[in-house]
Amino acid sequence: MINKHQSLSEQSDFSDSMTQIPDFSKVGFDRARAMELANLISVAYDEYEIWDTQQQQEPPDTLTGSGAYIKLPEGIECPQGAKSAPEEKAPPGSYGRLDRHWKSVPEQLKHYQRINNFWFTEWWWLDAFKSKNLAAFLSNSMTSLGHLLGAFEDLVKDDQLFGFVARSHERPNEIFVVFRGTRESAEWLNNFRPVQQPFLSELCAIPGELGYVRNGFEQIYSARRANKVQNWFDKVRLQRSQDAPARPTIKESITKSFSNASSWVNKETQIYVTGHSLGAALATLAAPHIDKLLKDSGLNVPVHLYTFASPRVGDATFASHFFAIDTYRIINSEDLIQSIPLPTTKILDEASLSGLNPVKQQRVALSREFLKLVTKGQSEQQYQHVGLPITFTHQTGSIGGNHNHTKTYRQALKVQSRGKELL
Repeated sequence: MINKHQSLSEQSDFSDSMTQIPDFSKVGFDRARAMELANLISVAYDEYEIWDTQQQQEPPDTLTGSGAYIKLPEGIECPQGAKSAPEEKAPPGSYGRLDRHWKSVPEQLKHYQRINNFWFTEWWWLDAFKSKNLAAFLSNSMTSLGHLLGAFEDLVKDDQLFGFVARSHERPNEIFVVFRGTRESAEWLNNFRPVQQPFLSELCAIPGELGYVRNGFEQIYSARRANKVQNWFDKVRLQRSQDAPARPTIKESITKSFSNASSWVNKETQIYVTGHSLGAALATLAAPHIDKLLKDSGLNVPVHLYTFASPRVGDATFASHFFAIDTYRIINSEDLIQSIPLPTTKILDEASLSGLNPVKQQRVALSREFLKLVTKGQSEQQYQHVGLPITFTHQTGSIGGNHNHTKTYRQALKVQSRGKELL
């Protein structure tokens, strides 16, 4: 029992052993693998932080991670606009500032070769109205409409690094597909776009064959909206941007990496897909996409999906395609994000509805029709989680704390015995 006079930090330390994920090895859950994947997600978060502030060079070809739980600075996953701890600041253009943490447990040090990166081209109109941006925009002498639009485009458009595909140095037959979570305002906006879209319709003989998924997640995955906006700017300016060539979408990067994989995939290959929060949703889209690309190429390669704090992504049809994919959904029961969107907005099932008198039945029917009209059909949508839930319970006292990957989710994977950490 915790003494009420203990400090919050002391209470948190005392409760650490109470937040551990139980042993799920009998159902195939690999705790050590999950720890390695969680650390790779932290690397993806950190690389975003460096790329977003510097953008002076491409991420390095070699990545470093670990198979152990190692305490990391809170700033690695700081909210947008927050600052990392001063001692963790990296020199301009440099990466790998987590390496010294991984090296503290040398026997668990992991190395990876980067195969590809994931990018999302974000358009955020409010950036144009920031005082410093607006002043810079107005101070430029514009010689034409094209120059005007080009300057405006530079203010509101940005490429963001979302993760990577990498191969293990120590175990070359293991491939890792890793996504970070939400960091930018444009990403938050997409998180709340509710309209469902058919998933990978261009790869299906029948529309909706792979189910329907949340519009905002699918837009980030395929960058449909970003492409439409870019095409409009190009059309009005009558020329392509003078900047570097457009970054590929996440879907294009997945297709490039796995559509012709016969040259580097063999019967021993294992593919691990992972992500946290929004990254978990993107990983949930990527896993069946990868599986379909491989099978369409005649390759029978196991795809394993480990997600952290994943929201619901698609409907029951979409979820049904995960029976062929080794899927584990790691969730904190107190995490709000993993419980949204609602699986359904219908309160009464048909059996309960039929038990009401005719007048009440008519009222329910009218209410449903009204909601359907107001929400443009969104109230009729359903969502379903995928995979086997790997659940733990940890209450930090805040929504952000309960959802935090760097501490809450990674810490839950520690293995402890008699107060000593084993993993």
